[in-house]
Amino acid sequence: MDIQKCINTLISHLPGERAILSPGSRNAPVIYALHHSSKSCHSIVDERSAAFVALGIAKATREPVILSCTSGTAALNYYPAIAEAYYARVPLIILTADRPPEQIDAWDGQAIRQKGVYANHIRAEFQTPDVYDDTAAFRDLAARVEKCLSTEISGPIHINIPIREPFYEFTDEGLSSEAKMPQAIAQQNISVASIAAHYNEDFTLKKVLVFNGMECDENIVIGSDDGTIMLSDITSNQTSDVHYWDAMLFSAQSKANGLDFLSVLRPDILITTGTTTVSKGLKRFLQHHTPEMHIHLSKHYEVGDMFGTTPKLLNPAEVRTIRETDNDVDGKREGAYVNAWLNITQ
Repeated sequence: MDIQKCINTLISHLPGERAILSPGSRNAPVIYALHHSSKSCHSIVDERSAAFVALGIAKATREPVILSCTSGTAALNYYPAIAEAYYARVPLIILTADRPPEQIDAWDGQAIRQKGVYANHIRAEFQTPDVYDDTAAFRDLAARVEKCLSTEISGPIHINIPIREPFYEFTDEGLSSEAKMPQAIAQQNISVASIAAHYNEDFTLKKVLVFNGMECDENIVIGSDDGTIMLSDITSNQTSDVHYWDAMLFSAQSKANGLDFLSVLRPDILITTGTTTVSKGLKRFLQHHTPEMHIHLSKHYEVGDMFGTTPKLLNPAEVRTIRETDNDVDGKREGAYVNAWLNITQ
C-alpha cells in the first residue's frame, strides 16, 4: 500500500494552479503532495477563513482553487464558503482527509460522516479508494474532476480521501512538475439586435432593460444599442449606463406610492446575464412592474426566477450574430425610455 504515491498522482493531475492548506495530521500526505507539486500553496490555520480566501482567489482568477483540510469537524468549517461558491458558480476543489470506513461511528477521535457532507451545495463529489494499490484509479478520478469543471456548471467539487495509518512515509513518486493549466473562459459577445432576431421580434419600439447579475463562469457581454438601458450589479464586474440606480430605486420605494412612481421605468423586454443580485430595490421593482418578456442568457439549464418573471433560457451559442447599426453603441443614450432613467436619477 503506497498512500503517498497515489495521492501524489491525484494532486499532479488535478487542475488548478493554487492551493489553500489548512494544516492538520490526517491530511499530511495531501499537504506534502501539494507543497512538492507545481501549485502555489498558502497555509491558513483557520479553516473558515481559508475557505473564503480560496473563494476570493477563485473569483478573481476565474480558475479552480484547491482546499485541503484534516479529518473531522475541520471539514464543516469550510461549509459557509462552499455554499457561497455553489450559488456564485465559483470553482473550488475541496480535498478532505478522512478516517478509514471502519473508524466511522466507532467513537474514534475526529471521525465524522464525511462522505456526502456537502451534498446539497456541490456540483460533484468523489471518494478515493481506501486501498492505495492502484495509482491509475487516482489519475482517473482527477480526469473526472477536470471533465466536470469543463462541461458542467462551475462550482465546488468535493473529494473525500480516507487515509489509514501510517501516513508519514513521504516519497516524490507520482509527482509531476508539469502544471495542469485550466482553459481561459472566452468572452461571449452578443447584441440586443441578435437576441431580437432570434425570437423574430422587433425591439425598436420596445423599452429594453439589460441587467448583468453577479459574475459567474460564462463571461457574457451584451452590446446594447442607443435605446437600451444597461444596469449591472456591483458584483458583476461590468458597468452601468445609470449612476446610483440602486440607491434611486431604494429611495423611491421607501416613500408612499414609490413603486407606482417608478412605473415609467417598467421595461417591455428584460435581458439578464450572470446569476443573482444584491439589489433588493431591483427585485421589488421588477416583481411589481413585470416585463412582457424576460430572456436570460446562459449555456446552462439552471436559472432562478428571482423577479417572478418566468425567464426564457437562451444559449448564446444558438444566437446568430447581427451587427448593431452604425449609430449604435456610440457612448450616448437616447430615446424616451433612456431619458426616463437618466432624468429620474438626477
